[in-house]
Amino acid sequence: MKYKIHLSCLFCLVIGLVFSVSPAAAQDTLTPGQPVSRELSGTDKHTYSLTLAAGQFLDLAAQQQGISVQLNLTGPDGKSVAEADSPHGLVSCRLIVAQSGVYQLEVSATLPTPKPGRYELKITELRPATERDATILAAEACSVGASQLMAPGTIASLDLAIAKLQEALALWRIVGDRIGEARELNSIARCYHLTGDREHALEFYRQALEIYRALDNRAAQTMLLNNMSLAYRELGEMRQALQILEEASAVQGRANLLTQLSLGQTYAELGEPQTALSYYQQALQLAKKAQNQPAVVRINIAIGGIYEVFGDDAKALSNYQETLAYLQATQSTVAQPKLFNCIGRIQQRLGARGPALASFNEALAFSRTLRNRPAQAAALDNLGVLFSAEGKNEPALASFNEALALAQATEDKRQEGDILYHRARLERDTGRWETARDTIGEALKIVETLRAKIGAPTLRASYFATVQDYYELALDVTWRLHQKHPDSGYAAQGLATSEQAKARLLLESLAEVRLNLRAGVAPELLQKEKLLQQQLNVTAERLGRLTDKQTAQGEATRKELNDLRHEYEKVLAQMRAANPRYAALTQPQPLTATEIQRDVVDAETVLLEYALGAGQSYLWAVTSEGMAAYELPNRAAVEAAARRAYDLLTARNKSVKFETANEKRVRINQSDKDLPAALADLNQMVLGPAQAYLNKKRWLIVADGALQYIPFGALSTATGHEIVSLPSASALAVARRELAGRRPAPKDIAVIADPVFAANDSRFQTATNHQVAPALVATRRDEVNSIRRSFGEGNEAPPRLPFTRREALAIGALVPKNNSKVALDFAATHAAATSDELANYRIIHFATHGLINTAQPELSGLVFSLVDERGRPQPGFLSTYEIYNLKLPADLVVLSACRTGLGKEIRGEGLVGLTRGFMYAGAARVAVSLWDVNDAATAELMSRFYRKMLGPEKLSPAAALRAAQASMATDKRWAAPYYWAGFILQGEPR
Repeated sequence: MKYKIHLSCLFCLVIGLVFSVSPAAAQDTLTPGQPVSRELSGTDKHTYSLTLAAGQFLDLAAQQQGISVQLNLTGPDGKSVAEADSPHGLVSCRLIVAQSGVYQLEVSATLPTPKPGRYELKITELRPATERDATILAAEACSVGASQLMAPGTIASLDLAIAKLQEALALWRIVGDRIGEARELNSIARCYHLTGDREHALEFYRQALEIYRALDNRAAQTMLLNNMSLAYRELGEMRQALQILEEASAVQGRANLLTQLSLGQTYAELGEPQTALSYYQQALQLAKKAQNQPAVVRINIAIGGIYEVFGDDAKALSNYQETLAYLQATQSTVAQPKLFNCIGRIQQRLGARGPALASFNEALAFSRTLRNRPAQAAALDNLGVLFSAEGKNEPALASFNEALALAQATEDKRQEGDILYHRARLERDTGRWETARDTIGEALKIVETLRAKIGAPTLRASYFATVQDYYELALDVTWRLHQKHPDSGYAAQGLATSEQAKARLLLESLAEVRLNLRAGVAPELLQKEKLLQQQLNVTAERLGRLTDKQTAQGEATRKELNDLRHEYEKVLAQMRAANPRYAALTQPQPLTATEIQRDVVDAETVLLEYALGAGQSYLWAVTSEGMAAYELPNRAAVEAAARRAYDLLTARNKSVKFETANEKRVRINQSDKDLPAALADLNQMVLGPAQAYLNKKRWLIVADGALQYIPFGALSTATGHEIVSLPSASALAVARRELAGRRPAPKDIAVIADPVFAANDSRFQTATNHQVAPALVATRRDEVNSIRRSFGEGNEAPPRLPFTRREALAIGALVPKNNSKVALDFAATHAAATSDELANYRIIHFATHGLINTAQPELSGLVFSLVDERGRPQPGFLSTYEIYNLKLPADLVVLSACRTGLGKEIRGEGLVGLTRGFMYAGAARVAVSLWDVNDAATAELMSRFYRKMLGPEKLSPAAALRAAQASMATDKRWAAPYYWAGFILQGEPR
């Protein structure tokens, strides 16, 4: 019998052998129990003779040190009967002797090397063969044959390899070798994985994993879990991918190279580049420490991709080129297709199309040689994009089609979606708009499927932001078709696409409100959630107080926050998984144009929905009687006009270095002069086209991009319109379904205001007598104007907001005492703000400092009393995490603080911050601010707002706010829009 044996099949059988080192020099005869240790250069060959008898079982092993050797055993007839090699570690050569006689063993280097190395050779076993030995060798022969069949990587060869591996698996089971059985199960899974059949791959990975768990082989478990995570990721099952990687971390700890790399890749695909970079950097340290150069190469390529996401093409290109130079120097080809694709993309962006073409062709050639279908598809896709840019439409289309076939064959949905998007752009640019609409429609189906499989809401939003260009292209194609066929319903299709691209996370969160997420959850998990929530609050507040957040302390605090956030989201995911009602929850679908007309607008209402695009932007005006679509200038033009208006509106908030008081006064005066023209320009740009629809009493504004920062009340010269902002029309419809039939709270209003932030507050003089602090001393106007309801940057504690007291008392005086609650001073606590008692009030008013975290909006919040009556520190920060957990079935929540309407702008999701937390908690409407508001002006605005709402007129919140703002605009003291326009209403308009 003749076997070609590879170490990968035998390593686990001989790993436990221990050799004694013989001092012997070269010898020509090998005998059992007498090891030989010799030096070997790259060109040497050593020959040994062995006398063997038929029917014996022979096991030869060579331990390699600094050189890779190969063994070749020939029989008495001079023919080879066994061969073995391995790049490192042990090389083992095993057989059952077929005929008696003298055998020759040749030892040589697998590759010529300049430096010599050493090996230690010995006969580990020489004994009569058994039936078990024959079965084991037959299994190994099948495994080696399968490895040879796997090398071509074709579907046919992989199918043959699977058949061979199944034979080997059956033989390992006969002899009861669990390690061999697990190894073949893993190999079968890899074959299915390579064919694109990930479902079968996962089935065999799981079987192998169970065996390694029983054997307590943690290294093998980690390897399998990472393989399974990759399969889930390729299937778009991102939730499962992350859960599997968390399990891998638990098995071998966080300091596992493969797991850290996999986590980085997963978060990169989810659109979380900063988190991905953190994992890549940890993996890189581990790879360098282990001197694992192939892993260093993979990680450096991945980090280059993060630099690309950050827009640092120069740094990414340098990273790629250095890595490529290393691979070429070491004659390593495996990663080169990926590198050439990456380098070519950057070259194309930099305008170097010739070098880019050469790079893509190199990538294509390497990937074809290596039979790497994903890299091949990527190269063809990149070539298609390049040809499209050069106007070579036919070669571009051919490249896209070939790339698409490869992506579909490997079932790589993410890659398939990218290729479809690029092909749809080509079809649009060549005037084939109907075809382009169908192609981008297929891409959007993939996006929707992948998005639905991402469990963590924040990651779902991050991924959705990365594919907004798909929706923008769909809108562009639909608009062109609308212009060509204005009466064919394309305007309505465009509006439906716009809704599909907006605030989907909020839409799903509102649908989740009816579900009690914590019902039936284990008490220990609820306790863990509560503890993490408290840690998040304390850490977020600590970061907010840092004067310089770029210090080592700031970086450490930020990292601590990030780790806590991920841990908290894992707990929420576990709670969702434990709740059977959550699995059955049907995710709401965005509305069509017809549904918007039926469920959102009425005879007195017009919906104005915006979508900003790179080529042009769009506006839909929808009433119950009809709708119209308009083309607006592109995103850059609209956002430039919006930013100019916002800068002028908020000029009083700006601080210019070394500016004197007089210079500031001059600057503000000039801003006030320039503001009317800027507002008029923006009005004409974004409202002018829909003038025929603006005669409605109520305007619902679904803004996009920088328009989300603009109070539309400041754009309109007419004061009779009620203006309400919405994240999307669909969100309002879902909220209305949740509010339908809800009973109003029994009491009128609860106000929490004027908290105590520091132990040096003057109110401590009366605290021991439990008296209300004395009335405010008159303050100079310039000092009043400097006080705003934001967390004072650089202060150990935020400053007191004296006018919030006047505001609270004025509001409380409008309703009977038995129907109101006014919590001031030391009573304005975190406990009061989170009390179940607040659910008894229709209106809840918070007047305090706001802390807005635009990077991590879930860490935004409101600040309440930070000390008690005795000056002892106490928790006072109410974060968005906690707000989501409140039960506030209020008609209206007012956040009378700075920038409470702002947050993190996530493309496709909008501004994510405090507003959404209160809507999730049950508020029908939320009044928030768009900039740092003035304390005195806000107190005056709120007083007028509540008088209109709770006084004799009994106006709706939207009408009351508009009336209050109109009255402020005619008051000489507060005429500047800065003082009154900053507050907007979001939510239910009626």
